[in-house]
Order: sequence, then C-alpha cells, then structure tokens
Amino acid sequence: MLGINNLTIGGNLVKDPYVRETASGEMVSFVVAINRRFFQNDVAKEYTHFIPVKAWGKSAQVCKKLRKGDAVCVLGELATFRPAAGEDAPATHTEVYVKVRQLFTSPRKDMAA
Repeated sequence: MLGINNLTIGGNLVKDPYVRETASGEMVSFVVAINRRFFQNDVAKEYTHFIPVKAWGKSAQVCKKLRKGDAVCVLGELATFRPAAGEDAPATHTEVYVKVRQLFTSPRKDMAA
C-alpha cells in the first residue's frame, strides 16, 4: 500500500531561521513552537512542542524571510531518523520537511521584498 505523509503544523518561530549553503543549494532550518492546552484533574495545563523544520530550494527562499516570533503554518512531510550504530545520539530524531513553496504567516512590514 502506498503511504501518505502529509503534515500541517502551525505555531511561532522560536528564533530566526538558520541559512546554510549545501552542495544542492540553500537549506533553511528553523523551529516552530506549538502550544497545547489540556486539562488534567480539572486543572488547565499547557505544554509546548518544539518542531524542527527544514526547507530547500524555492521553499528555502520563502522560509529565510521569517523571523523569531512569526506565526506560521507549515505544510510538509514528517521525517524520522535513527543514528548509525555506535553514534552517541538520541534513539530517533524527527523533523518536518517543507513540501510547498508558500507558507501562511502573519504579515510583517519587512517581509514585502
């Protein structure tokens, strides 16, 4: 069966995006904070998820204009990795790869260019 890997997340940028040149072009990475509110024993609680996101190519051109605190909605796919045997790293690492060339974000005056 063919799998479906589509993900939509909405939240705020934790800090300005990190832009890096790779052999295949520009890569932009950033982290989106997503607040989750819930009740536990009739007490309101809040938990924040921090989701790492990466973008390449034309998506990277859009993403590098984002700034810390921007509200953003990212459409992408989920990618999970396991480190090679013997590497001192967490058991798995999950991040989102941007799949679309347009992000939905709150308007900012300096984003116009």
